[in-house]
Amino acid sequence: MIYDGMTYHDQIRALQAKHKQDSPETADASSVPSKPTREEFLSGFRKDDKLIPCITLVFYYDEETWDGPLDLYDMFRIDPVFQGNKILKKYVPGYRINLIDAGNISQLERFHTDLQQIFGVLKYRGKKEEIQQYIYDNSDYFQYIDKESYEALRVFMHSEKMLRNVDELKSRKEGTVDMCQALQELYQDGVETGRQEGFESGQKQQTISIIINMLNMNLSLPVIKASTMASDEILAEAQELYRKEHRES
Repeated sequence: MIYDGMTYHDQIRALQAKHKQDSPETADASSVPSKPTREEFLSGFRKDDKLIPCITLVFYYDEETWDGPLDLYDMFRIDPVFQGNKILKKYVPGYRINLIDAGNISQLERFHTDLQQIFGVLKYRGKKEEIQQYIYDNSDYFQYIDKESYEALRVFMHSEKMLRNVDELKSRKEGTVDMCQALQELYQDGVETGRQEGFESGQKQQTISIIINMLNMNLSLPVIKASTMASDEILAEAQELYRKEHRES
């Protein structure tokens, strides 16, 4: 509503400036414009002036489905059974917003530009296997996605820290990047991270078992810590498990 009003205001100001520039005082003799009426002169707007229609879109790309108001009526505090609702709507514009809920568009085939693939990716956000499958099914596009679309997807998916920067990716064609490669590298990084975490977890459990055995041998904590090089956190966890075992027995 505000954006539309500002756009029309700017158009009117531009027309007013043009009329001022084309006034009889400033125009050359070969192109003297018609003299404005008094009303046109005061308003700066001619009767035959026309504005360009303005359409404002609300682009929403959160994972949750939009549940906010869609027009001004939804924001009014009015009893739904109020008898004057019809009269109110007759005289008060609703200013309905043109909402694009990017992650919940059902008929993707209606789009014939890059928006089809971008909205398709957003549709499967948070679903790792489905988003990978969608990108590989459309690999002809995503292997040559332009840099601007790739950066837009990083932002829309909140993946700036996960998907690599566009300058770090190989390009099959100038001005494009291979998003399939970016996803594959992200998957491999995840696998390696999982392996490392599993290895560290196994080492921790082994150290805790050794500490519990040493506690059963009545060895002091300083001796245990010096022998195992365990952190205070692991020592505390082992002691708690040791006490729990003895309480249960």
